[in-house]
Amino acid sequence: MRTYEAVFVFDPQVVKSKKEALVQVNKIFKPAASKIIETQAWGERSLAYPIKKKTQGWYLCLTVELDEAKLGEISKNLKLETTILRHLLIKQ
Repeated sequence: MRTYEAVFVFDPQVVKSKKEALVQVNKIFKPAASKIIETQAWGERSLAYPIKKKTQGWYLCLTVELDEAKLGEISKNLKLETTILRHLLIKQ
């Protein structure tokens, strides 16, 4: 298992708190048998450019431990999640 840092930008009309954001993220990471080590809520911020006609985004940063083999499945599920405007997964 490797450690990854994940940053998510959520639609602020749907996600308004850290708890709501974690519910959305847990739907994706729990089936992959991953472990969330650290959570940082950055809150609502302005976007540098509009994404899906949104100018604001709700940011969440996670440190996650997961199996490399499950990375493709997680990335696919993150792209399909409609509440997440953008995501970034980086190996630490």
